[in-house]
Amino acid sequence: MRVLVVAHGFPPAAAGGAEIYARALARELAREDEVVVIAREARPELPEFSLREQTGEPFRLVLVNHTYRDTRSFRDTYRDPRMGERLAGLLDEIRPDLAHLHHLTNLTTDLVELLASRGVPIVFTLHDYWLLCQRGQLLDLEYRRCPGPSQAGCAR
Repeated sequence: MRVLVVAHGFPPAAAGGAEIYARALARELAREDEVVVIAREARPELPEFSLREQTGEPFRLVLVNHTYRDTRSFRDTYRDPRMGERLAGLLDEIRPDLAHLHHLTNLTTDLVELLASRGVPIVFTLHDYWLLCQRGQLLDLEYRRCPGPSQAGCAR
């Protein structure tokens, strides 16, 4: 089976909980299956949306450079057609049997539709509330638990 793992960053450059979890899972899956990891990196010296493969893991690791230097709108920060085009090309090359998404920050939410249009089953581990909350944690400005998205709360 060819499993695609997607994360918004990857160790050692990005070492938060979701990134560490995605790496550990990819290593374990690579014992039995072919694994390809796609993650974002932010290297200003590289062209925007360029691809770079990093060695040293028991799986193929493809890093997509995204520094936001060419971002044109707020919408581009979460749904960028240029990132979508780059990822679509990768999906056509990789041809995964299954995709495990960990985070879409710094990539594009279009990825869900790109996978679905190719008939790829998706497992999506939600590590935080980013898809609902621009702050990511459902906390208000005073760090109290927020009841959820609303014009009154989010506009503040």
